[in-house]
Amino acid sequence: MPPPRLCVSATYRPGVRTLCRALDEGVNCFFGFPIDTQFTAFARSLTADQRDRVTLATGGANWIVGHAPFRRALDNALRRLRTDRLDIFFYLGLLSANHFPASIQDELRTLRATGKVRSLGVSAHDTAFAALLAAQGFPDVLMIRYNAARREADSVLFPNLPPNPPRLFAFTATYWTRLLRRLTAAQCYRFVLSNPAVDTVLTSPRSEAELVTTIRAIEQGPLDDEELQWIRRTGDEIRAASPWFLD
Repeated sequence: MPPPRLCVSATYRPGVRTLCRALDEGVNCFFGFPIDTQFTAFARSLTADQRDRVTLATGGANWIVGHAPFRRALDNALRRLRTDRLDIFFYLGLLSANHFPASIQDELRTLRATGKVRSLGVSAHDTAFAALLAAQGFPDVLMIRYNAARREADSVLFPNLPPNPPRLFAFTATYWTRLLRRLTAAQCYRFVLSNPAVDTVLTSPRSEAELVTTIRAIEQGPLDDEELQWIRRTGDEIRAASPWFLD
């Protein structure tokens, strides 16, 4: 199965109907947090044929102190989603190297060894650390911050990817919606996917209409150089005007 270009999340509760519409439109990747009831209902509704064509991704958070084992999080997810395997299991919310010691890496690898997880993923907020992980060949999938305002990956990560890099998922394409002050959602998503290093962009529509707008935008393909340059300048201006604690 080729890497999906779009992964739809139900974080902003667009309705199960919206997720089904995404499937009808050819989207084959869906992400949900462990407590996401709409993602759960959608996953349970899949037929056997649909399940074989869909990438289901979820994960568990680990804050070092008092964390629940990832194996427990995985088993709970499998039971909740009524499936025998997850296509991607993410370590969610990794903020720094201090939160990813060898013991946790080993804990994650044991999940893949069970056959219940096809790919291991890490959602890394520190781009420099994401680059280090990519160079080390672990994990299989990296979810990184990347948008017109947060482009550290252009210099820190993308030029230093190994010959066989992990699949790259980008999140926060709209910079927590702040880019939408001057850009359209279509421009935000097309900007991210115009970078050939990015395999997939995560989208969290609030409605079926938002979903369809995003899909139609991605179908237009990459932006041209003039558009990319203008969007980069716009992103820089918006980031400069943003409070540091919302970065």
